[in-house]
Amino acid sequence: MSTQTKVETKSVINGAALPDDLKTLAAKTATAAWKSHTGILALQGEIAGKRGKMSQDILELARAAADSTADLVGKLAPEKIMQVAISRFQSAMAHAFALVMEKHADAEALSMKAFKATWGQLQSNIKRGMERGLDPRDYPSETAFRKAKQATDTPRAVSTLSEAAKEARTAIQKVDKKSDSLSVAVGVLLAEVQAAEQRHEQAICAILDAAAIKVRALNDIKGAHAHDKAEQGRRMDA
Repeated sequence: MSTQTKVETKSVINGAALPDDLKTLAAKTATAAWKSHTGILALQGEIAGKRGKMSQDILELARAAADSTADLVGKLAPEKIMQVAISRFQSAMAHAFALVMEKHADAEALSMKAFKATWGQLQSNIKRGMERGLDPRDYPSETAFRKAKQATDTPRAVSTLSEAAKEARTAIQKVDKKSDSLSVAVGVLLAEVQAAEQRHEQAICAILDAAAIKVRALNDIKGAHAHDKAEQGRRMDA
């Protein structure tokens, strides 16, 4: 094959020849797409690091709240002391959040909403862990604390795929009507659940249909063998 033929072959995709200007644009698109991809990966790593720092800072506040109850040791039962530590942690978090709201009052509503969601999630995770008797001072990192808290979670199994779909529908009904993007996102998830459920049922039906075909084929073969044996017996008797 000549060099010219090779070049022409590479320029044909799905039977359509690519003009030079389109090939040039495609090359630029490929370069830009890969650059964007690597940039996204870098940003994801940076975001994870920032979130980790934020969660660690909140854990430090919980540790400080627990340390502030040192004067209560020997005076109250350990569980009562933990309740005081939780209360002080909650108050300290509320104070810190108020400072954020005051200092960044001019921040975009969407940005503040995202901050509040992350802040609340991290606060709730640590609070629940402390309510289950986990002392934040006993864990080197928020990740370790979170894993210990997750180990105390009571697993709630969903027995069937249909039940999972039902729970997803219930979740959609509870979504705030103003949260359009969230409604759409949950709706997409529900559609995927329903599609998976349908594929599951279709797969079972396909297996049963295939089994039925095999059974019928085996019966036909068995019947043919019985017929041939009977014919052979009649010939021998004759």
